[in-house]
Amino acid sequence: MTIPEIRKRLHELAVSAGIRELADLAEATRRRRCVRVAPVKGRRLTELERAEIRRLVWAHPHLHLHDIAGQYGVNPGRISETIRGKRQ
Repeated sequence: MTIPEIRKRLHELAVSAGIRELADLAEATRRRRCVRVAPVKGRRLTELERAEIRRLVWAHPHLHLHDIAGQYGVNPGRISETIRGKRQ
């Protein structure tokens, strides 16, 4: 059984038995929203910078992401996202 199926069955049992606590427990199985704990530190890249990064990587595939990131003042993860088109 999956969690949603278990939740549904718990709700059914709670209604048929009249046990509010069982319904509350069923609701406790829901996922909690992802809440960002730390503030965002990195700056956003402009569209021009993203285009420059893609051209740079195309022209010099041997460059390390860390080196490119240093040139633009961002972390290597941001460069990787830019190259792969994950960040707009």
